Amino acid sequence: MMILIHSMFEFPLWYLPFLAMLVTVCTLGPAPTWRLPTRTGVLRLACVGAGALMALHIVSGAFIFWRLVAYSGPSQSAAENIRRVDYIAKVELNPLWADAGAMVMGNYLLPSRRHLDIVLPFYQNLARNQPYIAVLQRLSICQALAGQKEEARRTLEQAIANYPDEVMKLEASLRARNEPEVRPLAELAARVKTIYLRHGANTDGARLAVVEAVAAPVTRKPLF
Repeated sequence: MMILIHSMFEFPLWYLPFLAMLVTVCTLGPAPTWRLPTRTGVLRLACVGAGALMALHIVSGAFIFWRLVAYSGPSQSAAENIRRVDYIAKVELNPLWADAGAMVMGNYLLPSRRHLDIVLPFYQNLARNQPYIAVLQRLSICQALAGQKEEARRTLEQAIANYPDEVMKLEASLRARNEPEVRPLAELAARVKTIYLRHGANTDGARLAVVEAVAAPVTRKPLF
């Protein structure tokens, strides 16, 4: 279902300029056409309006994209970071760029006790739509800092099971943190890292061993 929804909605929006060219080619092609009686002025107005919206989408999309690329990481200036966060927050209001804006915003909202009431809900929402390795790792840290030990462990296990080749980076990142609440997560990542290396890094055997170490085995019972 997720793949179907992704294909039906995100791809057409993301590749709107390509679809526009396809429509243009099909319209000008020699294939049989079906004519709908309409006023020339109305048709001309509709075509001009659609073309203007398409051009606006392409131009504004290119501008937003390169701004997000430029703002992908915080700068050394606090004032500049405030300005960037304000812009990214406005981009998130655009449905076509909400997910991309949220991912970039995550680079400015790092896990900490200071703003945990803001950062934890942010990563909970982000993980529902974009459960990437960095998102899941930061969510697990936020949950640990909030005292949600079981949730933090399950989130980290989900990250490891879905990205087994990243377990070494996960372990190094968690080990570098000083919070005592994060220590159990670092220990879990260290145990899984040992299993991963024992079977040979970047091998199918290592990936399978890592998944089996953190994920419950799937069992199927007969329906009848």
